[in-house]
Amino acid sequence: MIPFDLCSAPLEGTNLIEAGAGTGKTYAIAGLFLRLIVERGLDVDQILVVTYTKAATEELKTRIRQRLAGAKAAFLADRSEEPLVDCLLKQVRDRARALGRLQNALLNFDRAAIFTIHGFCQRLLQSFAFETGQLFRSELMPDPLPLVQEAADDFWRRHISLAPYEIARFVLDKLKGPEQLASLYQSAWSPDIRILPPVQKTSLSELRPWRETAAQVSDLWPRVRADVVQTLLSPGLNARYYGKCTDLEDHPGITHRMQYIDALAAALDRWPGRYPLFGHFNRFCADFIASATKKNHKAPELPFFDLCQLAWESHLAVESQLAAYLRYLKGKFLEQAGPRLLQKKNTLNVLFFDDLLVLVQQALGREHGKQAARAMQRQYRAALVDEFQDTDPLQYDIFRRLFASGEPIFFLIGDPKQAIYSFRGADLFAYLRASRDVRRQWTLTRNWRSTPRLVEAVNTIFGSHPMPFGLEQIDYPEASSAVDDGDDKKAALMLWHLLPTNANVVSKPIAKQEAIPRIAEAVAREIAALLTTGTGGRIVAPERVAVLTRSHSQANVIKEALASLPQARPDAPRYRQRA
Repeated sequence: MIPFDLCSAPLEGTNLIEAGAGTGKTYAIAGLFLRLIVERGLDVDQILVVTYTKAATEELKTRIRQRLAGAKAAFLADRSEEPLVDCLLKQVRDRARALGRLQNALLNFDRAAIFTIHGFCQRLLQSFAFETGQLFRSELMPDPLPLVQEAADDFWRRHISLAPYEIARFVLDKLKGPEQLASLYQSAWSPDIRILPPVQKTSLSELRPWRETAAQVSDLWPRVRADVVQTLLSPGLNARYYGKCTDLEDHPGITHRMQYIDALAAALDRWPGRYPLFGHFNRFCADFIASATKKNHKAPELPFFDLCQLAWESHLAVESQLAAYLRYLKGKFLEQAGPRLLQKKNTLNVLFFDDLLVLVQQALGREHGKQAARAMQRQYRAALVDEFQDTDPLQYDIFRRLFASGEPIFFLIGDPKQAIYSFRGADLFAYLRASRDVRRQWTLTRNWRSTPRLVEAVNTIFGSHPMPFGLEQIDYPEASSAVDDGDDKKAALMLWHLLPTNANVVSKPIAKQEAIPRIAEAVAREIAALLTTGTGGRIVAPERVAVLTRSHSQANVIKEALASLPQARPDAPRYRQRA
């Protein structure tokens, strides 16, 4: 991949800039915007800049405006220490004309087309309502959860609350409530998702045999209870499953086996004779008893054990059908929720943010939509997409239809190493498809945030593996640092190894309940040292320290460890918990 030179990269065609964290993505976007104004003479409303959050759009607006203002000052002074502006000063022949373009861009900057992806789609639908066939005024509903939850609640009432007891109990154990149905819809929603295999209602033929067998066990148990208990006290049964035959320490004459069998019988006493079976019910089953009988001993036999075996097998068959039925219910909900929500949204004349993407994609696929696409290309002579690694297939298809024809100047800026995080909504394969579609690929490898020592450490970790991110298409281009280390000679990246307290058990893993408090104490002491003695002769401010944990409970452990340190200052700011 070719290193990206902001001064000389051609402003034409389709381009993908791979840029890791701290390598100057925003700087590059602002620089491209500046070049498009000065070199190509584009107006601010002819350059589309798309990013993924409102905060990012505001930052881009601020940075781009500052860049234009700085360039204007440099052209007036006829000098600049900023590399790109200095390059423009040397290359531009008609400086007066370039200065006029910068002045015009600053005067009209409130017209700059810098949007979130959803904001851009909303503008497109409003601007080309006739071509896209959309309503002029649909209210945007930022949070779709209330309507999705309403659909989930209704489905739960119709299909689960009124279902046979076994179905309702199984579903409630697995899903807890309709809230998880709503969560399922939101996590699985996509216009391209298909449920495979197609949803088909599952047979529940095992319910009747199960009920009959369960009733027989429940009816017979009081009459055979004493015989069953006495039989299971047999010394021929394995102590691992039925308890030792030795006396309890505090109750001579009562064995561990007696205690366990009494508890097992009490559990069957409490069982109401319906789904589900309780834990360890299989201890009453003929097959389990046979497998738990010691060598040279005959397995205890009772007709009740054979009946329990039938109940156990019937229970397993019912659970298998219930699991399949739950999959059917999930699929049925996903099938029904979409049309129901569409009807509700049409009635209320509202749209979800994701609906904007779907409507634009559908519109661009129609004949009138193609006219709208050509109109957009005439309006936006250049398009810059920030944080492209967060793009999903639907979003990329919109960009591809609008700007990948080669006529507009098209730059995608992102980091494939971040596209592996699916929880962000990104799709790695959308990124890889774009990398195949573009005409040129560039890379930014100079890191402007991290010290040389830290960059070298990260290079060592990821560069030592042939496929550090699991796919051949994603490599790790070695980075370099543009930051001075100063006098700090301390290692930038340290891996701490927790040793067991007992030197004789080095080969065994440390128990979690022991490891977490020790780790928390070590982290707290390290933070205290940074706050008091500092690093490299510099005291670290509390707000410059971050601790990442896997859960809120672990974050609380760290917080408590920090609070318990004698060095903790009473005036220190509170630590914000982020897991």
